[in-house]
Amino acid sequence: DQAGETALSLARQIHAVYELLAGMQQEEHAKAPARTRAATGPGSLQHEHERYSHLFQREGFRQVDLQKEGAHRYMSDAQRGAPVGKAIRRRMVELAALHASLPGGWNGAIAVVVDETDCSLLKALIIGPTGTPYANGCFVFDVWLPPTYPACPPHLKLITTQPSTRFNPNLYADGSVCLSLLGTWSGPGWIPDTSTLLQVLVSLHSLVFVPDPYFNEPG
Repeated sequence: DQAGETALSLARQIHAVYELLAGMQQEEHAKAPARTRAATGPGSLQHEHERYSHLFQREGFRQVDLQKEGAHRYMSDAQRGAPVGKAIRRRMVELAALHASLPGGWNGAIAVVVDETDCSLLKALIIGPTGTPYANGCFVFDVWLPPTYPACPPHLKLITTQPSTRFNPNLYADGSVCLSLLGTWSGPGWIPDTSTLLQVLVSLHSLVFVPDPYFNEPG
């Protein structure tokens, strides 16, 4: 019967195609682990990203002798007084949060060092995010937590600058920083019970070091 032979021939062709596809699928499955290793194993971009993040998180917060290492813009201010009671506890909580939560990825990062004997003196390093004019640039800020902190915001000065250099409408050549959290620009201000130094640093990283800084409102 011609129709039966045609149907049988078609069935054989379908079966042959099925076996071919099944073989190709098995071959792809066999190759997949190798491709996965190539994409995620040692030397791969993903592996290097993860390694970088791990190293940065490990080294991104440290205690050092800032008074021995060199000048700090707020050294003389720090000698005027010391925090007491709840203010000290709040600082300890915030320092622990910095140690655990500082962003340290490939797309920009933040590192902090705090003085070994005076936790009111810190330095912050912000690495510019990718996709911005600041990408891979290193911007260092001197940070001081005044005795009344957190009743008032921290003080920051950009020290990666020169008298004739202004990197951003919100970053002055003299090191002044315009940010509403610091009380130096209009907008949502510092809230003693909830605002933190980490919040200030992340705001700088994400709101100041941006792709189009000329749209930032100057202070």
